[in-house]
Amino acid sequence: MNKLRKFNSKYMFLILVFIICFIGLVCAMILILGISFSYITNYKKVTIDTSNSPDGKHELVLQAIGEPKFPFGSASGRLVLMEEKDKIAQADFELRNDGGSITSNCWIVTWYENYVKVILSGEEQFDEQIILNFDGTVDMKPLPNTEVSEQENDTSVEYTTKPESIDLEESNQKNITEQVDKAKKAESWTMDESNGTMYFFLDEQNGWRLVVVDAAAGSRFYVMERTADGGDTWERINEDPFDNQAGVAEGVMFLDDNFGIAGLAGASQSDSTLYITKDGGRSFGEIKLPMSTVTELPESAKEYGFTVEDYDYLNMPQIGATTLIIMVTTDKGDNDGIVFKSEDGGDTWKYRGVTQN
Repeated sequence: MNKLRKFNSKYMFLILVFIICFIGLVCAMILILGISFSYITNYKKVTIDTSNSPDGKHELVLQAIGEPKFPFGSASGRLVLMEEKDKIAQADFELRNDGGSITSNCWIVTWYENYVKVILSGEEQFDEQIILNFDGTVDMKPLPNTEVSEQENDTSVEYTTKPESIDLEESNQKNITEQVDKAKKAESWTMDESNGTMYFFLDEQNGWRLVVVDAAAGSRFYVMERTADGGDTWERINEDPFDNQAGVAEGVMFLDDNFGIAGLAGASQSDSTLYITKDGGRSFGEIKLPMSTVTELPESAKEYGFTVEDYDYLNMPQIGATTLIIMVTTDKGDNDGIVFKSEDGGDTWKYRGVTQN
């Protein structure tokens, strides 16, 4: 009988220990789930989009922090400005977007010489301007672009433009005028460092520009516009000059009203493609070089172990009286390369040896 009692006591003790352990495990799981949920909803950082400066030295990162506050609350976000691998500025913000999450559509980025400007937009707020200076300082302010005034006994709505938007429009127009004047004086293409637009003028009246319409992760999508009145007005003539390819414009040049060449480099600047137009930029075709005919590589190829496949950066062409010459290198800025020549306006190309220091 005593043995039976001892057995029952031991058995009950084990059951009690099991129940306590089970309850402890359930509590631990609930605690872990609670901490995880709290982290995801309040602290987890997710990169939504990035934008790179035209010179490639700076990167701006748009982050969402946690989830929007339930049910229709604001969403927490952060802007992080990087210079190479170092963080130089940061700005936290709240986006009131009717309970919606932060997306790449909520920001507009404009790069300037010493700072980057961001306009944040949400459905339940005035636009907010955030300026992150390259010296690490940050300026933030709301931008109430419009105000609604209702007249007595009148159901119509009048929108009055605020001085801030007038100043911004005037500033943008002034910048365009300055860029046009600079391009007219230049012997080659020029770039607007604030937004990446590339200009080329054939003469005082006729010009073209590649305008950035979308950008992410160091690459850009462009449209081509043309002016015939010295830059007073611009006509969009090509919605996709680079055949749906993203990158960084390498250059654009025209020899007359119809014949021109534009280049697009990859975000890493280690490869590029050239495109040719014979209708003033309304259509472009990719230049294909006969790389299979190459019989010699620069001497540096042996030193670095390069093969002909490594030569994939097509530099903007040199223009002769009746010829076009393209040097193909392994990277932007290289001086050792493979030379191709065209004597029929870019229709055909022939291998013409190598150039090296």
